[in-house]
Amino acid sequence: MDEKWGLGDGDEPVTMKRYYSNVRDIYVEPLSGSLVSGQETPYQYFARDPKLPEVSIFKASLSLDDTGRAEQVARAKDSADKLTWVTVRGPVLAAAVGGVSLVVGSALAVGRRSRHTPTLHRAPMSGQ
Repeated sequence: MDEKWGLGDGDEPVTMKRYYSNVRDIYVEPLSGSLVSGQETPYQYFARDPKLPEVSIFKASLSLDDTGRAEQVARAKDSADKLTWVTVRGPVLAAAVGGVSLVVGSALAVGRRSRHTPTLHRAPMSGQ
């Protein structure tokens, strides 16, 4: 007699459902949040009981190769450098430029005031 799905006598009806599971490991660069590496293990199977796989449909272990991993690390470093400029170096540079501008502006204002201070001349009062 024929066996259906390797599950016994071919004359008996077999009802199974398709189930899947997936294990995913992701490695992320913490400053930029960029994906650096990862691995995924998908598994699909038919079973009458989800805890007891009977017929495997697809089972694999997928991950980035060395070239892909190196590209992701380079992108993560680039993103982290850009974020450092935006969050640390940029504000420090802007504060320094602002401070210098404030000092120069104050010096110009004080210098201008001392050159253009009007002198008060009182006209003599008549009738005294």
